[in-house]
Amino acid sequence: MPVEWGCGEAFRQDLGFAPFLAFSLLVFTFSVPNMLWYFTNRTLGRKPGAFENRVQLFSLVLISSSCWFIAAHLLLFDLHLPSRYTQHALRATMWIAAALLMGPPLIAAGRKYAPKLFGSLAVLSALIFFILPLFLTVSPYANYISGQHPKLYEHVKQLPKDSLIASLSIEADNIPSFSSRRVLSAREYAIPYSLPYINNLRTATKSLIYAQYGNSPNALIGFLDLYQPTHLLIDMRSKNAGFLKQQWWHNDYPAAAEWAIKNISSRLPFLFNLMQECKTVSSGPLILASTNCLRSLSIKKVNHK
Repeated sequence: MPVEWGCGEAFRQDLGFAPFLAFSLLVFTFSVPNMLWYFTNRTLGRKPGAFENRVQLFSLVLISSSCWFIAAHLLLFDLHLPSRYTQHALRATMWIAAALLMGPPLIAAGRKYAPKLFGSLAVLSALIFFILPLFLTVSPYANYISGQHPKLYEHVKQLPKDSLIASLSIEADNIPSFSSRRVLSAREYAIPYSLPYINNLRTATKSLIYAQYGNSPNALIGFLDLYQPTHLLIDMRSKNAGFLKQQWWHNDYPAAAEWAIKNISSRLPFLFNLMQECKTVSSGPLILASTNCLRSLSIKKVNHK
């Protein structure tokens, strides 16, 4: 569903009304086309062509987007994200269809029972929905993401194309888009398209949590050997327990998050001591470190013991 409808974010924030919102949106999505089709059949005899072309158009759009949605799942990521083929179609068609259904009876009722009030409400609605947004500097519905670390994006973009970035930072969401390089896991891609996909992603994310916040070099070495990332991107603020509680993965991986908070409350995790020495680029609180350097220093630490 379109992100602007708020269903996914409600579940992400564990809001109590999330299931009700999801159910309401599903009812809305499936009932509007059916109602439009029903009223079309009722009115065609009296007003030929009044709704017929519109219903056919909506049907074609929904069928087409559904077919592409299924194909995008079958060819996962070769056709980009599956939601691309439904959220825009639903956003474009559902509200127009709802307006076609509700508009005529509302207009008729207004003209019959309160024509003056109806006119005032029409002018007020026009002001709110069409004129006031013209004075806004940024469209409230653009939903664009602005990158805050151009130096980082440019550096990562210059890395070999087979580079793999591992990070728990929310900034990992932007690496594929702004730098055209792979990430091991990120919040943006933690969507259960299939069980193997989401299980592998969750396992990798939990492994990274234990590697990043562990007090032993062995956990870090094991993670690097298993997943073979070329770089680690670390937000140095995440060594603070208060900051860690605000991270996206705190609610998604509660057991690992509590373990990490307990660890950083007692001592600085092993990895954070190596970041400055293995740094390839930094941008604000973010440090990108070479895993070859991290592995080498970790092995030296183990051998030194």
